[in-house]
Amino acid sequence: MSHEQEIPIANICLSKSPIPRAELNLEVVSEYAARMLAGDKYPPITLYQVGNDLLLTDGLHRLQAVKRNGGESILAIIYPNADYDAALCAALQANTKHGLRRSRADKQVAVELALKRWPNYSNAYIARLVQVDDHTVASVRALLERTGELKSFKRRIAKDGRLLPPVQPTRHPTACDHDKNPTIQSPCMLLAAKTEVQSSPTQVGSPIDGLGNPIPDPALVIWNRRHEIQAVIDRLIEIENLLKAAKDDPLWHEFMFQAALTDLNNLITTVRSCMPWVVCPFCNALALTKCDFCASTGLISKFRWDHAVPSEMKRKKYA
Repeated sequence: MSHEQEIPIANICLSKSPIPRAELNLEVVSEYAARMLAGDKYPPITLYQVGNDLLLTDGLHRLQAVKRNGGESILAIIYPNADYDAALCAALQANTKHGLRRSRADKQVAVELALKRWPNYSNAYIARLVQVDDHTVASVRALLERTGELKSFKRRIAKDGRLLPPVQPTRHPTACDHDKNPTIQSPCMLLAAKTEVQSSPTQVGSPIDGLGNPIPDPALVIWNRRHEIQAVIDRLIEIENLLKAAKDDPLWHEFMFQAALTDLNNLITTVRSCMPWVVCPFCNALALTKCDFCASTGLISKFRWDHAVPSEMKRKKYA
């Protein structure tokens, strides 16, 4: 049973706490500190007692604001006799609906924490836990596996606890494929080959879109090239990580990191937003049908589905 209590800040073990933040936002800390001095009241932070340690799962910026104001104690909701997994789950979900909005880097850190703790769980399971999309989890997993930080599991556990079928081995396109298949000319496909990014695994049975609809044959060519977009996303994430690692390098002292990383983050979001996600509800990917809404590909992205498809059409067709 949780309880509320004033806790000495020195008793909180931040070094062992699961903190899914890429960095501390000093502007927010300053704002909170000033508002606290002005008399504003903030919700208590959340602590999980794991063994003899009090681990912070929610309220990092509030805690730092109290410390900045010279405070030695803080009001906290404490969950006693907890385990680390419970604390980690609470931390991963703490800022999904309230508090300081998570940045893209924060989400990546959260996914990394979850994958390193539960590497054999499926991408869908981790995505649901961390409240991100499956593509984000797949990108982070691929990066961690390439760098050796994460072991690759052939079988993973689904959201409902089932053991999924073995992950099919993937084959990466190479330059010599051009001789066998002249259609491999897309720059994105060459990027996928150069960076050895995983392509879509061979599917058993008919592939389905994000809403569970079977992909019609005329749309399969585009649907099966989604890994090309993922290859670009993975490369951009690698560049983002390289830039973050270079922040303290004197070689880069004139580089405008904040502006560049913001632009890069926007670019990653833009690229991800064009990923084919669902069969076009206007043409249904019918052969020889001219459709301006999907550029006659038969597919649209989740962004377009969410923001451009009329609600009435969604309810009528997919209710």
